[in-house]
Amino acid sequence: MKAAAGALALLLLGACQHGGSLPSVDKALVGVDQLTPDAFPFCSDHGCEVQQTVHFTAQQWAEIVGPLAEPSADAAAERQAVAEAVGRYETLAGLQTGTSVDDGGTHTFPGRRQQDCVDESVNTTRFLTMLDKAGVLHFHQHGHPVHRAFAGGFSHMTATLRALDGSGTWAIDSWFWDNGHPAEVVPLDTWLAGWNPPGFHN
Repeated sequence: MKAAAGALALLLLGACQHGGSLPSVDKALVGVDQLTPDAFPFCSDHGCEVQQTVHFTAQQWAEIVGPLAEPSADAAAERQAVAEAVGRYETLAGLQTGTSVDDGGTHTFPGRRQQDCVDESVNTTRFLTMLDKAGVLHFHQHGHPVHRAFAGGFSHMTATLRALDGSGTWAIDSWFWDNGHPAEVVPLDTWLAGWNPPGFHN
């Protein structure tokens, strides 16, 4: 009994929502393939409650995709470059949206642009789609957000990246850490099993 309770407690550390059904991200991602860096919506305030339009200049976009400017040597290197680019994307978007104050995990701060995993997953999926469209991904293509659910109504969600050679799908999860931190990149099966990064406490 104690072991089961301990396992549940560990899983809940990786939960970003509780109660009710997960909000559908399909509506938020309608037309995602048409988005461009010069004008796209950016989610905050839990469940994409607030969406603000972000405008990146050509110089800002070049700074964001800098880690991917030169083709990566292999798929693993490309995933790490994507993780760093996600952090840069969040940093520059945060300056426009007020989400620079976003703390890792899910918290409620009145008057702040805090983000939960739905916000983070939708934003990252939009970004990965724009990277795909820009032709800077050579070993992967963007996927759809995936969620994992636990007892008690808790759940968590992540953006995904699929390997073009069919070798697997990867979770691209920017929720765990503060705004601007590189995303965590782990095999999706590992993530679905309840994976959390070492040192993470929600």
